Amino acid sequence: DYLQGMKLIPVTSIPCGYSEELLQIQPSTSHDNRIIISYIGTASAGSRDLRLFIDVFANLSKHTFFEKSLTMQIIGSFSQVFQKRIQNNNIRNVELIGWVSYYQSLQYMKSANILLLYGNVSKLQIPGKVYNYLYSGKPIIYLSQLPFDVDPTYQIISSLPGIASFKISDFNLLDKVRLFIDGLPEITIEAQKRIEMPLIQQFNWENIGRDFSSIVYDVLENKLEI
Repeated sequence: DYLQGMKLIPVTSIPCGYSEELLQIQPSTSHDNRIIISYIGTASAGSRDLRLFIDVFANLSKHTFFEKSLTMQIIGSFSQVFQKRIQNNNIRNVELIGWVSYYQSLQYMKSANILLLYGNVSKLQIPGKVYNYLYSGKPIIYLSQLPFDVDPTYQIISSLPGIASFKISDFNLLDKVRLFIDGLPEITIEAQKRIEMPLIQQFNWENIGRDFSSIVYDVLENKLEI
């Protein structure tokens, strides 16, 4: 009711998108004998709390479920409580990389076997890294912090191949992640199919740039009422 009588300003939302240079970037490391699960981006106990997944990873890495050893990488600024959790679990195969440049983050993305994605707690936010993650052609584990029907990130990724979406509160998360890793060879092939999909191509920076230019021209030509 408080909006009655107010003039509402039109809003156009433009996604962050991705750059095609991602496919040309060389991986940061070779890892024929490892399965690397990488989280890339800022993480804190208050918003993207990695402690539960660290516990899941600790359980997975203590058992010989897989032919290759597991490594978890946390790339970007992170809360010190994660380091404490790692120490408490006595995990040696978690690499705390810390802040890196944008280009280096893409290199780590290309080096990973699995990308770990956390959804936001807000119904109005989509993590900017989603678009690079999708275009990377890498398998993705998505952990949602919202009901799926109101999660904007889930709405984008739910129909795409090579992605497993779980609720962060899922009681069976450990078993589901283990099954995902078990099927990694087939899932990796499926994930590669995302790169050429029209849904992904629309997030290309060049296409987004054209959309942005069109909006600016419309404003300049008074086609949009402000």
